[in-house]
Amino acid sequence: TALTRAQRLENLHGAFALSRAGRRQLEISTAGAILVDDVLTTGSTVDECAKTLRHAGFQKILVVTVMRG
Repeated sequence: TALTRAQRLENLHGAFALSRAGRRQLEISTAGAILVDDVLTTGSTVDECAKTLRHAGFQKILVVTVMRG
């Protein structure tokens, strides 16, 4: 929580990868994915995850957040 947005983005760059289950889902459909985050602070975590999902081939990403920090 002490990092700035720029520091979070740098810290998270390349931190996520598509799981085996995610790759199997892409074989079924590339239409979209739902990304769930418990707390949205700067948005850098969902941003990096969404980039990973888009790069993998998902066409749309829906982000659901439980709380805003």
